[in-house]
Amino acid sequence: MNLLALDTSTRSCVIGIARGDQLIERSETVDRTHSQVVLPMILETMASADLTLGELDALVLGQGPGSFTGLRIAAGVIQGLAFGLDIRVAPVSTLAALAQARIRRHGDDRVAVAMHARVDEMFFGCYSNHQGLAECAYDEEVVVLDDLDIDWTTCSGTGDGWAQESASITRDRLLSYDSVSVPSASDLLTLGRRLISENQTVVAAEALPRYLRETVATPAANLKKPT
Repeated sequence: MNLLALDTSTRSCVIGIARGDQLIERSETVDRTHSQVVLPMILETMASADLTLGELDALVLGQGPGSFTGLRIAAGVIQGLAFGLDIRVAPVSTLAALAQARIRRHGDDRVAVAMHARVDEMFFGCYSNHQGLAECAYDEEVVVLDDLDIDWTTCSGTGDGWAQESASITRDRLLSYDSVSVPSASDLLTLGRRLISENQTVVAAEALPRYLRETVATPAANLKKPT
């Protein structure tokens, strides 16, 4: 199966091509110039994989949360390709992709992902390791970490939110943490393949960004806790 993955939710433009077992990925820090570089980067990466757009079987969208502008750029590009090529899209949470990276590197049982949103608020999600794949254990929300009723001593952490001063008390309870903030194409593709195998893809018009900031922080009691 030939897949293209794209994420522009952060300051980096992340692109990955899977051609069977072959993986080619690129990641460049571009600040606010995503719209200028994303299409040339896609075409260059496709050429490196010796693939044409018409040979793609499906697309993987890093749907956020993250930068409003970045999310719209990735969604717009993926929607345009999906429409033009008449193929489906696997929408992957950027938070889940960060959790997947942590599971891949360290094999953690539970990963708490915190990406800095604004002031003391974080884009947050908690994931369990199910046979090497990240599965959502808490609903993704915008939260203040200290408001969450979680046994942090069972979690490892990842994401730039853990480097924030406001996270220091909670951070000290984690098993370990890193501040990785950019998802990798390989992890986007891993989770995208799972969605494809489970027939959880969407048509072009439904390949939408996931902003999260449109909701207010949800009390921990209302979050879906792991079973």
